[in-house]
Amino acid sequence: MNKKRLIALIVSIVLVVGIVCSGISIAGSDIFCATPQIKNDKPLPMPNDELSLAWNLRKFMPEDQNYMYSPLSLEMALALIANGAEGETLAEIETLLPGGDLEAYNGYAKRLVEEYAKNQRITLKLANSVWLNRDHPSQMQFLSDYRDEVKEYFGAEAGEVTKHDALSQINGWVSENTNGKIKNILTKQMVENPDFLACLVNALYFQGEWETRFKSHASYKGIFTDKNGKTTETTFMTQTLYADYYSDDTVQMVKLPYRDRDFSMYFVLGETENPELLIEKMENKRVELKIPKFKTETSLTLDAMLKQMGMTRAYDKIAAQFGGMTTGNPNYNTYLMTVLQKSYIEINEEGTEAAAVTAGVMAATSALMPQEEPVKFYADKPFTYFIRDDKNGQLLFVGEYVFCK
Repeated sequence: MNKKRLIALIVSIVLVVGIVCSGISIAGSDIFCATPQIKNDKPLPMPNDELSLAWNLRKFMPEDQNYMYSPLSLEMALALIANGAEGETLAEIETLLPGGDLEAYNGYAKRLVEEYAKNQRITLKLANSVWLNRDHPSQMQFLSDYRDEVKEYFGAEAGEVTKHDALSQINGWVSENTNGKIKNILTKQMVENPDFLACLVNALYFQGEWETRFKSHASYKGIFTDKNGKTTETTFMTQTLYADYYSDDTVQMVKLPYRDRDFSMYFVLGETENPELLIEKMENKRVELKIPKFKTETSLTLDAMLKQMGMTRAYDKIAAQFGGMTTGNPNYNTYLMTVLQKSYIEINEEGTEAAAVTAGVMAATSALMPQEEPVKFYADKPFTYFIRDDKNGQLLFVGEYVFCK
């Protein structure tokens, strides 16, 4: 009996965080098939069953650099994979999706893609595509049902490439859908891998202005103290305003809305496993803000993290079950090779190309009204940030700034 030959299923999740002259840009990219960009020799932490995928991922992030990742982009990419999976492979992936049910998530994804496309006050684009390598010797094709499902729920176009044009076609699509912030997610090494069969891509791009902009003339040079105690001079944005705010003995959190008022960026000083739990405890306060202007670029390989969270069968060259994605071939088996996410974010006085705005964060006050003494939120030391769609309770981006560069 002939042994089955193996096909590596390459999935690319694109998360882009970019900056534009009028705000902050976020663009990113995840790809299932690259060599790890960040290595961590320490034992992997155990996931907390009480935390969502979004906050469990933070446990696996590098400790020696600034980072950012996109829970939404990863969720979308996992759903693209899950729609082609069967049996135990599907069941394992479903446990990582919000709600734990692929059918329900498909409906949610469809609504988000359509809703974000209609937003006129910010630029928030969710784009998906699936690409098949015509040069693979198996001559396998995407099943029509799979193509129809990813088109219906994710708006994903299906394309075909060869080993000669895969780089230009897929990287070109990524660049176009991330406003040029991520240009090269697929590499020559990936394309030349003899197992390369397919590439599934999710691109997330956001650009938004603060509801209340920081004044450029109020920015100044100050000192940031990193997690190792090193001090560095950098530019801080400052303003005093009314914003939703929370504090206790260990944590401070402030919320800055975007013009859309359904999206917000949160800044957190101190340690807490799930800052989202503090949102309902926030109160509108007069806050004196000091936040550094910064850029962060991150490349993350997520395979070990996903396996640690229970998604193992998809990576098994023999046992992976992806019969719902491609036409059958008795001599081949499709499996997931690797998952890489790449991201970029830049924040300035005018906004962020990445996040959103929430209602109730800032409120205009009359100059004749008595001014309460502002609480101080000085992000001159390591902090966590996240960008959230408050209307849908959806995390778009999560990051930590611990080193000034």
